[in-house]
Amino acid sequence: MVEQTSNMRILHVVSGDLWAGAEVQVFNLASALARIPGVSVQVVVLNPGILADRLQQTGITVTKLNEKKQNIFSILFKVISLCRQWKPDVIHSHRHKENVLASMTALICGATSLRTVHGASEHTPRFWQLHKRIYHAIDQICGNYIQQAIVAVSTDLAQKLVSTFRQKQIAIIENGIDSDAVIQQAQTAIDLPVSEKFFLVAFIGRLVEVKRVDIFIQMAKKLSDELPGGYKFYIFGDGPQQLHACQLCDKLALTDVLSIMGFRPLIAPYLARMHALVMTSDHEGLPMTVLEAMSLGVPVIAHAVGGIPATLGHQHPAQLVKSHTPEGYASAVSQIRDSQVLRDSIRQAQTVRVRQLYSATRLAHDYYSLYQDLVEDAGIPKAFRL
Repeated sequence: MVEQTSNMRILHVVSGDLWAGAEVQVFNLASALARIPGVSVQVVVLNPGILADRLQQTGITVTKLNEKKQNIFSILFKVISLCRQWKPDVIHSHRHKENVLASMTALICGATSLRTVHGASEHTPRFWQLHKRIYHAIDQICGNYIQQAIVAVSTDLAQKLVSTFRQKQIAIIENGIDSDAVIQQAQTAIDLPVSEKFFLVAFIGRLVEVKRVDIFIQMAKKLSDELPGGYKFYIFGDGPQQLHACQLCDKLALTDVLSIMGFRPLIAPYLARMHALVMTSDHEGLPMTVLEAMSLGVPVIAHAVGGIPATLGHQHPAQLVKSHTPEGYASAVSQIRDSQVLRDSIRQAQTVRVRQLYSATRLAHDYYSLYQDLVEDAGIPKAFRL
């Protein structure tokens, strides 16, 4: 536990346009930080939505600045005005535009600034996208020369960031979750019938290329052919790949066994009814969905990339898929489906592991230790260095 030595004001700057892993993590962090004695937390959200609403429900002060109706200079002026009035010690950003806003504001107002990188970059600007390349370059300059720390959510991600940022700036703080809150949310009534006849398998995530929902759908086809009437599959999420996913389901004649459920702002009650969560991403940081499944005792089967192997541990090899193919995931699902003993062992291991290593309380105190050292100009604590 961190010893409280003085009052500290922390301002988070976040987009809030989605309710995805980064936004869930910001909510967990801000909520847990606010419970530390002497710590005050405010959040600037650039898009009104679920994140802003949930933060306000916990009593955290939220400033909503609609980026769809204001240009970046207007937003910057308002963030600077807020900081001159409230005088935060730390300004913490979470995505590209927010990184620039936080850096400029911190430079003008004399605050400590840092960012969290929640995952590897999904989009590299093309050579003809000059404005995006310029913005990307400014973001890197801010990270290297204005912000005091670059926090990665996994060791794997931190190692990737070395090619962009100075190693001495890079810290590693893994994500955390309030397991009790997730379990409580899972009690919410939903319209999803449960039957012991089927083994229920879920995909949860944004429907974008990197998540590889196509592999999940092809896996569903293989498993349904191998065991007709044995499975039900669910895809939760939306995004630019949604139409493609629907078309692929139709092409493979999966409409009777696979349901595309769309986005669900409260995913815990659906996840709790699943027998397995399958994550088919090309790469990941440390997905919040994995921590939610671990909290609920739902076995996770995932591509062995990013922070996932370290998060799940290596006790059950069937959970970590190295063959990034429909056949590779199908084999893992079949193995777990066919063994009640294995499922029970995974559930117990996941539940213990998430509470011991990935609590929201641990997350908040790790960040608070980093904030303290950065404010005192002591650098990044050894425990968090790459």
